[in-house]
Formats: sequence, structure tokens, C-alpha cells
Amino acid sequence: MNPSDLAIAVEHLTVSYDRISVLWDIHFSVPTGKMVAIVGPNGAGKSTFLKTILGLIKPLTGKIKILGSDKKSQLQKIAYIPQRESIDWDFPITVEELVLQGLYPKLGFFKFIKKEDRKAAKKALERVNMARYANRQINQLSVGQKQRVFLARALLQQAEIYFLDEPFSGVDSITSQVIFSFLKDLREKGKSIFVIHHDLKSIQEHFDWIILLNMRLIACGEVSSELTTDNLKKTYGQSTNIFEETFTLSQDRIAGVKPS
Repeated sequence: MNPSDLAIAVEHLTVSYDRISVLWDIHFSVPTGKMVAIVGPNGAGKSTFLKTILGLIKPLTGKIKILGSDKKSQLQKIAYIPQRESIDWDFPITVEELVLQGLYPKLGFFKFIKKEDRKAAKKALERVNMARYANRQINQLSVGQKQRVFLARALLQQAEIYFLDEPFSGVDSITSQVIFSFLKDLREKGKSIFVIHHDLKSIQEHFDWIILLNMRLIACGEVSSELTTDNLKKTYGQSTNIFEETFTLSQDRIAGVKPS
């Protein structure tokens, strides 16, 4: 496979905090155009993994290539939606202003927003059914509305790769449907999507690729082959009942899941 056909390629990545390993010797690659679920227990290093790829955390060892290149300029091809808890929602900014931030990597901070930029922001907000809230302060939005606004900002970036850190946490079913529809549209356009996700029951329906992570890489590949009892136990622990809570062993309840 041509290196440029790989959305992300990671070689022997190790990340440490205060000499304690958070990620250990991670090595894998993911083709472009995939909808990827990143799963693992709390403290498994999932958010650290995304932030390391984004250059926000410096690894102890390893190489990261984005679309076949390790140049820092490749980071402009990634749109990132962080966890809501890491965002200052009291910052005095409107919905439209937040969405327009998606243009900053290309415009820079000292270039003026043009009329066509605002039209593009409005179109992005319409895509997530938030256009009528354009002038509202972000701290006046519901949890689901906030997530939709960040989707609109990511859309405005016109990125090739999208990273989302727990986008479904705390949102209602309608917003979940909006998010999945949004992400699937991006995949249809050849974009690559990486989502830190906790609902194992929805992985088969919505994702075609999976990364199972618990400080080290457990498995990476197509959902149909890697979402197995054995891999889940390796990820969440032998004593966990996570698999039994999510699936049953009857074929009519786990159609498409390959037992180990």
C-alpha cells in the first residue's frame, strides 16, 4: 500500500508522564476513508494517543506519519473535537465566532473574516441544524447543541482526518443521530474519522475499523475480525463482564461478531 493511502501510521510509539508509561510501543496503521472506533477502559491512554498524534504531547519514542508524511504541516489536515470538559464554555464567544475558528489554520489570526467565510460558516451550521443559534453565546447551549457547533467548526476546516474525543458522551439520541449522519457523510467523501467511543453495542452498526487500546495496542483492524470476545477481555480485563453485558453468545444477538 502506498504510504499516502494510510491516514495514520504509528511506529513504536511510547508516551510517558513523570517516567510512568501511558502508552507503550504502539505500532499500527489505518487506511484512509475509514470510520474508526478507539475503545478501551478509562486510563487506557486513548485521549493521550490522540493528543500525541496532534503534536500536543511529545512522545518518548516513536514515529507518526499523517497521510504518508511526518511533516508538521500535515497537522493542518486534521480537525480535532476535544472532550467537552477541556473547553472553557464561559469564554465570551458566539456560535458563529466559534465555527469561524475552523478557518484559522488557513487564514491565520491576523487576517480578516470575509463575507464568503461567514456564508460558509452558516452553511456548516445548517448542516448540523444550528443555524438559528449563530448569534447565541456558547454558554447558553445545551450539551448536544455544543457538540453540534464543534462539528460545524470541524466541517469548516475542510480537513482530511477527523479526531473526536468522546463526542457521544452526555448527548441525547437525536444529537447522536446527527453526529453519526455527519460522520458517515464525511466518510462517503473519503475522509478518515477516529472516534474515542464507549458504546460497544453501536460499533458494528456505525464503524468499519476498530483500535482496541489499553496502554498497549491490543488489536487494530476491521470490526468484523477484531471485535472478539478474546480481544475485549484483553482490553478490559479477564474478570470483566463487559462483553457479556453488551452481547450474548446466541448468534441472533451477536450477528456479525466473530467469537474468538
